[in-house]
Amino acid sequence: MAKEQISSLPTKEPVTGMHNKPIASPCKQMGTHDSAAPLQGDIVSTSKADDWWIWELLGVLGSALAISGLCILLKEFDRSPLPRWSYTYHGKIARFRDKSAHITLNSIIEAISIAARLCLLIPITRCLSQLKWVWFAEKERTLTDLIYFEAASRQSLLDSVKLIWSLKARHFAVMGALAVIAAQGFSFFTQNLVTYPIMYPSDPNLHKPLPPNTDQLYANWTMGFSNGSSIPLPPELQTARIANATTYQAVTPGNAPYYNVDPEMKANIWAAIYATDPYGSWSIPSYFCSTGNCTWEGYSSLGVCSRCSDLTSRLTKNCVSKPGIDPPGVTGCDVSLPNGFNLGGVEGSRYNLMAMNTSFQPLVYTNYTSPIAVVQSITAYDTFFVNSTTPINASECALVPCVLKYTNSTAYSSPVFKGVGYNGIFFLEYADTIWDSYNFDSNHQSPLNGPTIDVPLNISRNDPIKFFMNQGTYLGLKYYTNALLNGFVRGDVTEILSFLSDNRTQNVPASPQDAMQAIYQPCSGFDVFGNPVSDWAACTMTCLAMGMTKTIRDNSFNLTTNSAIGDTYVGQPIVTVSWIWIIPAVGLWLLSTTTLIGTAWKTRRTRVKTWRGNPLALVFLGLGRKELEEVKQHGLTEDGLVKKAEALKVQLRFTDRQAELVHA
Repeated sequence: MAKEQISSLPTKEPVTGMHNKPIASPCKQMGTHDSAAPLQGDIVSTSKADDWWIWELLGVLGSALAISGLCILLKEFDRSPLPRWSYTYHGKIARFRDKSAHITLNSIIEAISIAARLCLLIPITRCLSQLKWVWFAEKERTLTDLIYFEAASRQSLLDSVKLIWSLKARHFAVMGALAVIAAQGFSFFTQNLVTYPIMYPSDPNLHKPLPPNTDQLYANWTMGFSNGSSIPLPPELQTARIANATTYQAVTPGNAPYYNVDPEMKANIWAAIYATDPYGSWSIPSYFCSTGNCTWEGYSSLGVCSRCSDLTSRLTKNCVSKPGIDPPGVTGCDVSLPNGFNLGGVEGSRYNLMAMNTSFQPLVYTNYTSPIAVVQSITAYDTFFVNSTTPINASECALVPCVLKYTNSTAYSSPVFKGVGYNGIFFLEYADTIWDSYNFDSNHQSPLNGPTIDVPLNISRNDPIKFFMNQGTYLGLKYYTNALLNGFVRGDVTEILSFLSDNRTQNVPASPQDAMQAIYQPCSGFDVFGNPVSDWAACTMTCLAMGMTKTIRDNSFNLTTNSAIGDTYVGQPIVTVSWIWIIPAVGLWLLSTTTLIGTAWKTRRTRVKTWRGNPLALVFLGLGRKELEEVKQHGLTEDGLVKKAEALKVQLRFTDRQAELVHA
């Protein structure tokens, strides 16, 4: 038969076998056999299993299934709340009874990653081991290259780099070395696939009307607190609610018709007049939100609205010198409106810088019957005496009972606000529709009866169709507001301001002087909404209406009232998949598959046996003729080498600074 080179280690000099006897290379050995009876087992494999690359193919298939399973798992939970799996032990061992074991999504990802990585390393390492035989079969190589191949095939990161360097990145084995390096970061890639940002999905369990036994649940809860127990609010009472009043009745004893305004209303009126914080408690209605993140949509409430118009164009300036009144060398001006309301008051003072009144006939809002107040104001800024060049504006505002239709409102706490020092809950509310067509008792048509507002049923969307304000409550609010918003701000030559009362309703105690100071000397040049203000009197009326509405809505609100129901958003981690991190995992699989295909092709091209990382191949390449004769019935396949090794018994011996495997 023709000679066939089996060894991948061709040598020019005889190799030393056992007993330090020179022996021929395996290639030469096979040439010494009797041609009539060739050692077919040395050339032909008795089993084709090694040539089929079964384990490598199983590794590629297993890793593909693992990566696919990981993608399916993440697709299932992407954009979903973080799943939680647990098992609670209820067995007989007291120490572990009722103890729970938890499994997280990350642990499952890691388990799949380990399986995928192990499967990927099967073809990578086995092919890298096989490529060392290909490397030496192609031509003569430095024997130390064997060290790098062997170390790299054992997943050594450093030795993989050394192998790439020694091969100068010019051999196909570099792909295997790169795959070993990339495999070290497989878990890094898969762990970065998921993040868990805190999001706030709506909790459907907290969007239900209060149960019939609400009062009993609330009583039990408060009783627990009185006993010193820290009991959480029952889930049935944690529905998001916001105050929305259909009626308002709050009055303290007083002589009719000058009923005393409710203290809570009075306090919030003053808070609104002095308001500088748009998110202060004076403007925010009461609400309940168990998580601090809630929304409400489409609800209505009784309240107070302000309607304001600019009257500056209707002002009349009469600038005629008045000796004894005007400063020397300066001509002052008298400023008035068509209804007789003037800046100087009954005294005709030209030092008055603001005049506010509620008793003159309205010029714009004549369509309201007995409103809460019609407030007219004339204001001059940045001066202490009114002359022809002084900038002046005027306005008329009507405060009327109304029903406000809110499109939505939001209460939320945000890390952004906390980052700038605001640790409270941010609240916003938007009203898109206002009904202010109120009427009094149809039988008497008297303002002494409380106002009623009928809301069209087709607009209110299941809201109550009647909103009502109690007679005494309405009158108390009306007379107090009219008494409060009457007065003057006066300057003088010393540039000192005085705040005067012009209270025409003496029966109602109020403090118009303080109100004038608050209205004329705001803390900034912007209103509570951040808009620049040209008329502080009109702005104050807007704030005043908001403050009154808040008090009306809060009057009947508590934890047991069925107010407007909203959505509660519970902060929880949401699984978010960054699919870009699957690219390195798939890339590593492609690299592993390419390494397998390339290794199989190069093995066939160089006619190298599929010994892979079997150390027996190295041993038998150095056996003498006698030893080979004893095991000639077995082939040189990986399985054949094992059978050869089973038939030989050897011992490692050291003689004269040399080591050798000695056949018994």
